[in-house]
Amino acid sequence: MDYLNPKIPIIENPINLDAAIAQLQEILGQLPWLERVYGRATTGIVKNIVSREYKYPEVYAGKGAYLILEPNNYLSAHAFFRVEGSQQAVEWKPYIKNTYKQTLSIILWANLEKVSKRDPEMAFKHRYTEEIKNAVLRKLEKQSKFFIGRVYEAPGDVFNGYNYNHADNQTFKHPEYGLRIEGLLHYDEVC
Repeated sequence: MDYLNPKIPIIENPINLDAAIAQLQEILGQLPWLERVYGRATTGIVKNIVSREYKYPEVYAGKGAYLILEPNNYLSAHAFFRVEGSQQAVEWKPYIKNTYKQTLSIILWANLEKVSKRDPEMAFKHRYTEEIKNAVLRKLEKQSKFFIGRVYEAPGDVFNGYNYNHADNQTFKHPEYGLRIEGLLHYDEVC
């Protein structure tokens, strides 16, 4: 796996939740400064010498390999999706196409200096985090099946559920920025 230029295979012919996430990937992928939009992440767990668990986000990269999705200064920006809790049927009936809802988080990390080099419209001298957030929210509102619930920007909230230590690594100080958008995704099952 090339961490400098990671390429993750796209699921071929995705169905159900994976198809809905793939649509969101495509929508967010239209942002010129967002270099990678990965799919659904899982939680990797490693136990260290003193038996403490270290939890981190990862996506399947193919051929039995995974890519860790912590902040990556080699990319201008990347995003991934985390499924929160269980899927719920909106109204379930046998032998028909049913609709489900799923709480989903979109986690984004960006290097603001690299973003401004990729997209001249983002070449501001100030810490333009509101412009980044606004661009993502405007893209998401163009589709009708993801309903935004909360937006998190505090370091402990963005990577909530993972052990990545933001204070030790000085993450989220300029030029770094993180964002987590939590919402409810509605999708239809394949019959």
